[in-house]
Amino acid sequence: MLLWGESPLNSDSLLSISKSLHQEKSWSDERIQYGKIDGTCLEISYDGNIISEITCRIDVRNISLEILREIVDFMVINKARILISETIYDASLDSIALTIKQSNAYRFCKDPLAFLNDLC
Repeated sequence: MLLWGESPLNSDSLLSISKSLHQEKSWSDERIQYGKIDGTCLEISYDGNIISEITCRIDVRNISLEILREIVDFMVINKARILISETIYDASLDSIALTIKQSNAYRFCKDPLAFLNDLC
């Protein structure tokens, strides 16, 4: 989840992110979705005309440095930070890379058998 404060999103940042994460039809009329729901995507939820939530999902099976940079740029332009499991991280490539490397999804993609063995 991204934390951004109360200011409106920068329209140039939405245009920029939409070049790599194309706008897709969302499962909800109250969400705007950039990217595929089963891949890397950015979702903006609205309550009326007010943004209620921004979430970002990064597909570690198919990750690119270019998309990570664009997500970080989007966050920096909108003065957003990352909220993961009650911890807040600054919007930086280093923070995102470290968070990804510490995730179960990354560990599974890197070595599925070792990950599953660790569960037992």
